[in-house]
Amino acid sequence: MDKRTRLSVKSFERAPERELPGALVPRFTGIRNVRVKGDYIYPRHQHADYQIILVTAGKYVCTVNDVDMTLARNTGLVVKPGDWHSDFCTRPLQYFALQFTFRTDPNSVDRCPFFADDVAPTDQCFEAPRRIWRIAHQLQSEARTADPVSPHIQDALCLELFWRVARALPPGAISDAFLSASLDRALPDRLQRLFRDHLDGALSVDEMAKALGMSRSSLAHKTKAVLGVPPARAFLEFKMNRARHHLEHTEMPMKEIAFRLGFRDPYHFSRAFKRVFGKSPSSFR
Repeated sequence: MDKRTRLSVKSFERAPERELPGALVPRFTGIRNVRVKGDYIYPRHQHADYQIILVTAGKYVCTVNDVDMTLARNTGLVVKPGDWHSDFCTRPLQYFALQFTFRTDPNSVDRCPFFADDVAPTDQCFEAPRRIWRIAHQLQSEARTADPVSPHIQDALCLELFWRVARALPPGAISDAFLSASLDRALPDRLQRLFRDHLDGALSVDEMAKALGMSRSSLAHKTKAVLGVPPARAFLEFKMNRARHHLEHTEMPMKEIAFRLGFRDPYHFSRAFKRVFGKSPSSFR
């Protein structure tokens, strides 16, 4: 019998996505809600992209790289590029299938794969907590919504779903290189959020490291590697760029700008500004 008569599949394609800076960001290309109406076998095939399978009802029987597996309700599986995969589906069975790639230089994923090199197919399985199901249903709902805001909501939901699945995977399944690279790429955004929260005051390198859950030496090394400057300099430049914005776009007095940026002495503010831009704030204005 034609396989199409044995399945009820609702597919929802992702809207075109904007490129965002930051971590190794997953790009979800589609979500399918599959209901099995009759027994069928999906023959052995090799995956080109990642796929997350979330079992809603029944039992999902498959092989990944010739390892037999059975997934019960409320469990999931991440199939990675290059995996050989086959399905043996019997009713009643329902599952979500979410396809994704990474928005990076094509060679980046090769150099920094998501899974550890020696990961076993069984370690690509996970227990799916309720939050993951909620996000999958929200994604399905948003995919039906045709308004300018929906793609942005889908972006946020996809990113949360990805990291919640990553958290649910067994310890050691994700490669250390991937986690490290992801943190490195996210570092500028994390630092900027931290800098914004302390814009009107002081922030030591030790305080930065504690807030980011890093050692002082690791923060210094990563900030220099990613931003090209030490952490304290990065904070100073963030403040001075904000000062430049006020100078260019407002009539705010110099003393008030200095006070807003945590400088109680306008002279110290002027010296800091000149250190970054090579001229005093008054000359710049």
